[in-house]
Parts: sequence; C-alpha cells; structure tokens
Amino acid sequence: QSDHFLDDNELVKLSLQNADNFGQIVEKYEKKLLRYIIYFTGVNRQLAEDILQETMINVYKNLNSFKDHCLYLEEI
Repeated sequence: QSDHFLDDNELVKLSLQNADNFGQIVEKYEKKLLRYIIYFTGVNRQLAEDILQETMINVYKNLNSFKDHCLYLEEI
C-alpha cells in the first residue's frame, strides 16, 4: 500500500491509459465509500460491499466523464 496518492486528475488520466491503474482509485475511496454506504443505507457490510462494487464498476464505465474534472466523492 502506498502512503502517497496521486491527485484525482492524474489517477483518472492514468486509468484511462491503463485499466490496471483504476485500482488506485478504488484503494483511495473504498473505505470512505463503504462507511458512507453503511451509514446512509443501514445495510449490513456484505450488502454494502456489493453496492460499493457496483458503484466502482459504474465509475469505471463512466471514467471519461471525469477526464477533465476532479473525481470527488460527491460525484461518485
């Protein structure tokens, strides 16, 4: 695990060039998003992880829409 994260614009650019780089976006946001999902939906951890996985798939599919903009938690 890296203790230095690239900024979101760089992560998006790198992910668009090589899908393997998308893992850095997942790593950066997964814990916060999991807590957010559990807090606001009240679902159990397993269901929250399923929701998180679907969310990250949708983020990946729509990565081009983030190309010229910062990736913000609010946008996800």
